[in-house]
Amino acid sequence: MKAGKFVAAAACAALVLCLGGCGGQSADSGSSSGSSDQPVKAQDISPTDEVTNPTVKTGYSVIGDVVNVGAVVENPNDNAVFPQFVVTLTAYDEAGKALGNEVCDLGTLLGGEEFGYGVTIDIPDGSTVASVDATWTTQEASMSDNANVFVADEPTDNNGVLTGTFFNETEDTFGRVIVGAIAYDASGSIIGGGVEHLADVAGGTSDYEVIVPAEGANYSVFVHGVVA
Repeated sequence: MKAGKFVAAAACAALVLCLGGCGGQSADSGSSSGSSDQPVKAQDISPTDEVTNPTVKTGYSVIGDVVNVGAVVENPNDNAVFPQFVVTLTAYDEAGKALGNEVCDLGTLLGGEEFGYGVTIDIPDGSTVASVDATWTTQEASMSDNANVFVADEPTDNNGVLTGTFFNETEDTFGRVIVGAIAYDASGSIIGGGVEHLADVAGGTSDYEVIVPAEGANYSVFVHGVVA
């Protein structure tokens, strides 16, 4: 199993179920990004070939005793997929004590895919978040031209409740689909996000509704079909 890691200065549960809640106003926020620089060897190709690691960019808002975290995962390889791609975000205080974490299992990260979503990390009362440590793990990459088949329209924002439609470009029904939203501030930095989980999504157009607790100047919506 391969792994990547970065640490974000100052402060996802999906497992294909959402384990975190959403709500509140942003009291303090920050953002950062990073990635591992170690290449992952791909299966089924010459050992001399290499696949570029995925990246995870994050940003957050502190809302009372929770941290609303937005994370954007990107696979820079159009012809390689990463099975069992799991992201873990952990909040720490200034002493390096872990305050809480959330885990997101995306199934297979598809070729060239960018997917953003947001969740909340519960932290103890009176705690101050100093950093968020983002790690990911995956099985060996394999060569494939499987790409994301979902396209979302621009969301309508009603006080942090984002609604709209997305389109499944195939006639296939996906048993599990994750709709994620990212909130950005006026400078374009990530400040939070939200997530909705849907079941049995058929080809054609479907509706989405995602709650984002962080008050953004702009929002983006992403759709990910979960493939084992």
